[in-house]
Formats: sequence, C-alpha cells, structure tokens
Amino acid sequence: MHLIEVNNKDTAKWFHELPFQLYGDNPNYIAPIRQEIDRIFDPEKNLLYKTGDAVRYIINDKEGNTIGRIAAFYKKQPGSDVVKSAGCGFFECIDDQEIANTLFDAAKDWLHSKGFNAMDGPINFGERDKWWGLLVEGFDAPVYGMNYHHPYYKSLFEQYGFKTYFNQYTFVLDRSKNMPPIVYRIKQRLEGRNKVKFRTADKRNLAKFAEDFRSIYNQAWANHEDFTPMTSAQSEALMREVKPIMDPELFIFAYVDEQPAGFFIGLPDANQILRYAGGNLNLRGMLNVLLHKPFVKLERIYGVIFGVVPEFQNKGVEAGMAAYMHEIVNNSDKYTHIELLWIGDFNKKMLNFVSHIQATQHRTLITYRKLFDDTIPFERCPIIL
Repeated sequence: MHLIEVNNKDTAKWFHELPFQLYGDNPNYIAPIRQEIDRIFDPEKNLLYKTGDAVRYIINDKEGNTIGRIAAFYKKQPGSDVVKSAGCGFFECIDDQEIANTLFDAAKDWLHSKGFNAMDGPINFGERDKWWGLLVEGFDAPVYGMNYHHPYYKSLFEQYGFKTYFNQYTFVLDRSKNMPPIVYRIKQRLEGRNKVKFRTADKRNLAKFAEDFRSIYNQAWANHEDFTPMTSAQSEALMREVKPIMDPELFIFAYVDEQPAGFFIGLPDANQILRYAGGNLNLRGMLNVLLHKPFVKLERIYGVIFGVVPEFQNKGVEAGMAAYMHEIVNNSDKYTHIELLWIGDFNKKMLNFVSHIQATQHRTLITYRKLFDDTIPFERCPIIL
C-alpha cells in the first residue's frame, strides 16, 4: 500500500480513473467532467489559491492499482476561533476502513501542519453549489454538480470519527402535482398590488441580471457561515458560464418597487446529456454528447439557488416565485419536475417553505466535521434565524 501525492500527469490520471473502477457497473453513476475537476485544482484558474491551498493524494496497492483518493484544502489562513476548520473532499475508496483511515490521516496531517484543528467533508474547494456532502439517501442518478457515493462511505466516515455537522436535503416538485391553492393566491395578491413584479432573464441583457443577482445574493447570504460577498466580476462570469445551457424562463427574479428582491435560478439538468461524455469532454466525449443530444429530452430541472433579500422574507415573495416557476413548468412540454438543491437542516425558514409548497424530500447528504482535538466540544452548524 502506497500513499502518493498527486503532482504529475500520471497521478492525476489515476485520481480521475478510480471512480470508474468503483462505480463501473452502477447505471446511476454519472462521472463529473474531468476538465471541471482539474480547474478546481489549478492555481491559475481557482481564485481560492490566492488565499488558500490544496493537496491531493491517492493510494495504490502492491500491484499498482489505485484503491483510494482524497483532497484536502483551505480557503484562507486559520483565524483565532477555537475551531479552525478546513476541508477535505473528492474522497473515493474501496470498502476498507484501514485504507480510508490512511486517506483521512493524510488530509488531517496536512491541514494540521497548516494550523487547522478540524476538517469538514466531503466538501468542495469552492462554492457549496457543487460537490458538497456525502450522499446517504436517494441513490438514483445525480443532478449536475452533485456528489454520488457508495452507501458504505457513511460507515467509513463515521468509524474514523467524523460527526454530522449538518444535513442537506433536496426536494422535488412534480409538474403533475399542483402546489396548495394559497401559494397561487399569494402570487396573484402580490402582483395585484403592482409593487411586486416577477420577470425572467433576458440573454440580451445578462449584465443587468448578473448585477441584480449579486445584489440579492450578498444581502440574502450575509448571515451565513463563512460568507464572502460576491463581486461584480464573479456574477458576470457566472452568467457567462451558464449562458450556453440556460433557459431564460427558469431565471426568475422578483422586484419590489423595481428593487431586486429575490431570485429563483433553475437550469436544465446537464447530467442528462453529459452522462454520455464518460467524464471527459475531450474530442471523443464531445462527439458522444453530440451524437446523443438529438435523442435526449432534458426533462429535469434543478433549482440551483434561491434567495430573498431579508427585508422581503416571509412576506410572500418566496411563494410568488415558486408559483411563477411552477406555472412555467406546467405550461411547458419540456420539463417534468424540478429538484430543489440543496437545503441545509440549519435553514429552518427554507425547510418551512418547501413544506408549505408540498415539495417531496428526495435526497439526503451529510456534511461531516472531524475535530483533531478531542478536548474541544463538538457543536453542530448554527441555526439560521
């Protein structure tokens, strides 16, 4: 058994190939695109390297077969808090606790050498919208950017000493199932007052919607843990990134007296077609996608992000946008359902909201935390009030 740092083309190749060995006979597994993962670990493309760092490891057996992998990373230097937490992720492993422990120890030791005393995982060296949390319920085909794991991974994490920091859930809204009538009445009442207007994005003027998105996001997420305000450059880059696959009707904005008040951003689930790329958008992968594209109907929408400015929360804006989105889906012959991603168990407002619109819980993922010092009391993620 050999622990090896990923630092050249061969080790990077082995890092990417391991999941295909582990999930090769699983029809629900959809490999993430290699080029996207490479960007995460490229200091020239991931801005988090300006204040943080990352390392990746693989484990090979005596015959040279890769049997495990992990990444460890931090976004900024450890502060003065009692719990100085960084992250680990992109974990894959055979069903062997000793191998898993070796990987976790490697991540822990590297982070400890950087001044940290805890690690959260499995998480992303980036934003929470991708590759975040351990899948423990809902093992059907994942939507784009969602982790997929073997059920035995839960035991590997917990036997090592990871504890649940928070749960995150996805919920499904089916086109064939109407929301409670009161939700539609709330939307009509808001529109009737002429103060609240719901609009969809316009590809010809994405700069405006990028700025409205940034304004709402920075206000709505200000009280979240480890929040970093979004810059104009970041919001514009985000809009450019999703433009090729976006359906403008699924980018819903709410305005109160013409001021940006909320957004509900949905995208057609790219995994429905990217599954044919085989995890690599090289020439062969792109040709496979193009060959299958005419025969694939993108029926599933995933709700990427949902936010309302605090001033307008709990005043019906959330319900109005949900009703507006559901009306669009109902009036379209393209989509069958929406999967809402992801809602943490610390976000009681959003959990109450999805309960009111009668969305069905579909998947559960766990974000774990491992404290390096057993004398530090473990505390779960604070509840957002």
